[in-house]
Amino acid sequence: MSLPDLRPLLEPESIAVVGASASPEKAGHVLLRNILDGGFPGDVYPVNPREGEIAGQRAYATVGEVPGAVDLAFVVLGRQRVLSAVQACADAGVRAVCIITAGFGEGDEWGKKEHHNVAAVVAESGMIAIGPNTIGTVSMGGRLLGTFVPFAHWEDGPVAIGAQTGIFAGPVMVEVMSSNTQRLGVHASVDIGNRVGIDELALLEDFAARKQVEVIGFYLEEFADARAFLARACEVKLTKPIVVLKSGRTPQGARASASHTGSHAQDDAVIDQLLRQHGIVRAETAAEFLSLLRGFSYTGVPAGARIGLITYSGALGVIATDELVDHGLELASLQPSTLQTIKGLLPDWQAARNPSDLWSAAEVDAERTLRVSFDAMLSDPSVDQLLAVMLAVPNIDFATFGEAFAALRKKHPSKPIHLVLQGGIKHRWTGAVEGLGIPVYDTTRDAVFVMAATAHYAAVRDDVPSAHALS
Repeated sequence: MSLPDLRPLLEPESIAVVGASASPEKAGHVLLRNILDGGFPGDVYPVNPREGEIAGQRAYATVGEVPGAVDLAFVVLGRQRVLSAVQACADAGVRAVCIITAGFGEGDEWGKKEHHNVAAVVAESGMIAIGPNTIGTVSMGGRLLGTFVPFAHWEDGPVAIGAQTGIFAGPVMVEVMSSNTQRLGVHASVDIGNRVGIDELALLEDFAARKQVEVIGFYLEEFADARAFLARACEVKLTKPIVVLKSGRTPQGARASASHTGSHAQDDAVIDQLLRQHGIVRAETAAEFLSLLRGFSYTGVPAGARIGLITYSGALGVIATDELVDHGLELASLQPSTLQTIKGLLPDWQAARNPSDLWSAAEVDAERTLRVSFDAMLSDPSVDQLLAVMLAVPNIDFATFGEAFAALRKKHPSKPIHLVLQGGIKHRWTGAVEGLGIPVYDTTRDAVFVMAATAHYAAVRDDVPSAHALS
């Protein structure tokens, strides 16, 4: 099956905003402003018959009157005017269209019928299309901030997201992009909406081909073609982890999905089994989804499921051990040399083991304890990942906290480090490790969930399901 070239959508050279508005509070103005302020390098044409100029750009009465070729047109109009606007785009030779307007397949009978009419125009013209009912698309490859939610900043990175929702190019990402720590860089986030044109398979193909993209995420309420998607995903996941947040798990959720994107119910047990068979990582909440994307993009893929556990609290060590076992991970059997090194930090009465409770040592010399114990664990060939549950309190703080972790990351670049920080100075410590590829969590459960998912992916990455699994 031949899939479309998405460059007109994700790397356009020119853009028209059909329904651009001079009113700052309206979506057609915010979208135009985002495109301009986001640094889009090509030509931008507002289309509005009632305005001569919008946001400093000359406005045109119709897309057909735009003087240059248009790669991508955003349609931000009332739903009664969408069909004629899409037809006008087709007649003008526009290569891709993003239909922002809602009220089609997810709406009343008129909307459902009009959805099919729009789809017919798209199919006949050969235009690439996303929507209706989309917040837009963000693509750092095209320096395109094409969403109607205001953004002060969007950080590029190794993650690409395809979604049947606008939250990952809208409000959720505003919060993510506004954070000073634990930032998540996203190269592209595309809201396909009601899928009048391309679907998740086309996005998967595009993301797979992008060298900048190392981790792929999808939020889906319905698979357009689960068999085709999973067959291709099974190939892509050999080199790039794929995380899927599939909602509509319950009958009630499926009904809610129908009114959100017009999606149909799919047997969740079957979907869950297929995802597992194909080595696709599943999230069940938006928080899990973002944590998994961050975890994979920060730490890469671990060698396995053997965990070195350092704690600054005996109780937290016990809790973490239970969590690790519950998630199918195992405490690593440390080498004698590792145990000897750790024992050198501890008082005479305390034995060295895994997990290693280092509070007594940290009270004596916090910096040396951290540097020596972490290095010993990371150097141990029996350890695939390191989990540290630390009490972020002033009496074991030291000025070179960040430098210590930078040295550890430089010496052990392929060993993932996961930190759980609890205490009054956790924000300082979190800031100190920013940019080092070390995810920081509030709880051991959050950390272990990501560690288990990355370890499971490592274990099944090269597996190919039998032919009947795709049937």
